[in-house]
Amino acid sequence: MVCLLVGAKRWINIAGFNFQPSELAKIGLILFFASLLTDIKEKDKIRHFGWGLIFPLIFLVPIIVSIYILQNHFSATFIICAVTAIQMLVARY
Repeated sequence: MVCLLVGAKRWINIAGFNFQPSELAKIGLILFFASLLTDIKEKDKIRHFGWGLIFPLIFLVPIIVSIYILQNHFSATFIICAVTAIQMLVARY
C-alpha cells in the first residue's frame, strides 16, 4: 500500500524519545469512549440509533481516517475500531 502523504512517519522523536502517536490515540480513545458511552447510557439514550451509534461514530471517523491515511497504520486503525465496537456493544447491555 502506498502512503498518500510523502514522508509520513509512524514514529516521532521528541527530546530523544521515540513514540507512536497512534499508541497515545489508542489509550485516549478508550478513555474518551468509556466516558462518552457512560454519559449516553446514564441518560437512557444508548438504545437510540442516533445516540448509540451515529454520535460516537462522529468522533471516531475523523481519527480513524487520519491515522490510516496520514500514517498508513492499518493495525492501529483495526485495533481502535475493534475496541470501540466492543465498548459500544458492552455499553448497550
